[in-house]
Amino acid sequence: MSNSVNIPSSVKEIKSAIARRITILAEWQTLLAKSRKPSLISSRALQVQATRNQIVELRAALKVAIEREQIEKAQAFVASLASVRRDWDNGLFD
Repeated sequence: MSNSVNIPSSVKEIKSAIARRITILAEWQTLLAKSRKPSLISSRALQVQATRNQIVELRAALKVAIEREQIEKAQAFVASLASVRRDWDNGLFD
């Protein structure tokens, strides 16, 4: 299953979504533990597994988002040094 969950764009939203999914997982696990009927056990076990898969996807997306954010910060820093580089190339620091 690829992308079975909506993946937010910001790191903060992804962390919030992970926390929400962990809460949902705990609720499904509680319901699964209370289940006695085989049909309920199987459907709730599927829900638990799907929620776990969503958490894994969100954690992977979080790693990518953190990396992307770090790259954007580095690019902004390099862009802020463009005037200094231009002065260096023009021989202002000799």
